[in-house]
Amino acid sequence: MSAGPIVRVTVGVPDPPSAARRYLAAFGWTVRPDGERDRITVGPPGGQGGDVRLVRTEGSPPAPFTTYGWAALELAVRDVDQAVLDAERAGFTVLVPPLRLGTLPLRAAQLAGIGGEGVYLTQILGEVPGFALPRQRDPVDGVFIAVLATPDLEESRRVVESRLGAVRASDRRARIQVLNHAFGLPDTAEHRLSSVRLAERTAIEIDEYPGAARPRAAPRSGPVPGMGVVTVRGIEPTAFALPYGGLVEVEPATHIYRTPVSYKETIRPHPLT
Repeated sequence: MSAGPIVRVTVGVPDPPSAARRYLAAFGWTVRPDGERDRITVGPPGGQGGDVRLVRTEGSPPAPFTTYGWAALELAVRDVDQAVLDAERAGFTVLVPPLRLGTLPLRAAQLAGIGGEGVYLTQILGEVPGFALPRQRDPVDGVFIAVLATPDLEESRRVVESRLGAVRASDRRARIQVLNHAFGLPDTAEHRLSSVRLAERTAIEIDEYPGAARPRAAPRSGPVPGMGVVTVRGIEPTAFALPYGGLVEVEPATHIYRTPVSYKETIRPHPLT
């Protein structure tokens, strides 16, 4: 049985309160009771999709979509044009405006947050064959896809599938405009990508990055900058590293898993008030 759904993603940012205010203003989200004072977790009021946990990092934010590891979180939105306007006003950077994704019944835009994390805003216009998409609840729902960047799609996918019991949904080449812009490639350049399904209409997309991509620079202590951890629901609590960067945390419904000390965030409280 596949693990899932995605419970939350963890993003290392230079200023968690500022980042949290941007997510709240952009998406109409709320602050979650977290149980600990060293982080801020935000998510949609309707509870559809994963939350975003913001932690302080001493590292410099990566240039969006240029490094290996967890590259982006994807949110389902009711109206992508309005969602992009709201996000830009709140301080997110628009990298690619809303576009139809080829022949798929999807319109999506790509943005970046202050931690260098990519944010996909996707409007679902219809069913995608072989892929169960979420049913919209709020104007902007939580995370339903986590995007992983790798130089070796086969190796990264093998780990994800074997450790999470994920089911392969696609393997194809496509134009990924945000990558083409990040690496100065022609708009017609194509990249290999594969989606694997998790439980409850969530998924991991694995993108094979151009040769100019690099590992993400990490500080000597504390979390990596940008999107560093994806937490999914599972049976046994565990955490494991992916081949080229990024951590996966498996958290049972009845147990909050505490990641090993080498993965723990070493940050001070940063209340919003």
